[in-house]
Amino acid sequence: TWSAVLTILQSDDSSYSVDLYNRQGIELSPDMNTKENEKQNTSPNDVLNNPATKSALAGKSGSGIFSSPDEKTEKEIVSYTYEKGFGEYAGKGWVIIVETPFKGAFAATARTALANALMVALFIIVISFLSYWIVRQYIMKPLEALGDIASRFGKNDFSKRFAVTSHDEVATLGAAFNDMADSIQSAHTELESRVQQRTRELDETNKLMQ
Repeated sequence: TWSAVLTILQSDDSSYSVDLYNRQGIELSPDMNTKENEKQNTSPNDVLNNPATKSALAGKSGSGIFSSPDEKTEKEIVSYTYEKGFGEYAGKGWVIIVETPFKGAFAATARTALANALMVALFIIVISFLSYWIVRQYIMKPLEALGDIASRFGKNDFSKRFAVTSHDEVATLGAAFNDMADSIQSAHTELESRVQQRTRELDETNKLMQ
């Protein structure tokens, strides 16, 4: 029924409008979303010369950016199609036009893009922080510990050992440092012992000579 058709065409969503025209360019469905005086200023001539309705009346369907038949100064995203009938019903060749303002159409996209960009930025910050923490915890700190041990070696302090808590390359290097420290400390202790023994022997020899 015609009332059912109007119910479908007349949407409460103000972000777009739906219009139905016959082959003479006369609007068959006054749109609730457009002011009545604007509709009155839209002549069948304007509708017939509009690129979207022209294409639809030629039996085509599609979408594009056109001037609205109602507001010629505003660019709108327009989708159009024609009534080709169904089954044995050939149809009357009417066309249906769906219009949404160009700016309004991309407003939601811009908001979504901004939200996505913020989420990506937050994700990058979190990943960067985690990466820094992992590098700091498992690479930088062990290397700093090895640097401290090497510095102590230079001061003849071989008491410090590297805490081996993993099986990676840094831990292998730390274990090598520990083995080296054990060897040097053992050799150093043995050398000190031999020096002390030799010193005692020299003292005894000196006393005997005196």
